[in-house]
Amino acid sequence: MSKNQTGAHVKEWRRRTKLRLIEAMGGRCCVCGYNRCGGALEFHHLDPTEKDREIARWMANPRRWGSIVKEIKKCILVCSN
Repeated sequence: MSKNQTGAHVKEWRRRTKLRLIEAMGGRCCVCGYNRCGGALEFHHLDPTEKDREIARWMANPRRWGSIVKEIKKCILVCSN
């Protein structure tokens, strides 16, 4: 597998994983209900002191699904709007 194919595979994994996580969190902003674009939805830690790692870092370096879900449970889904 070439470097470009690997990069495309990782990019697709990140996209699919974020969509799965968004769906697991209810699929919409918990404040206003926005759900049009997954790119505008973000995971926000309710208590920053409980944060093991930023969600973006988990996504940048793929981890086991269970580890990601454990961290997501500490978050709410909000839109960047």
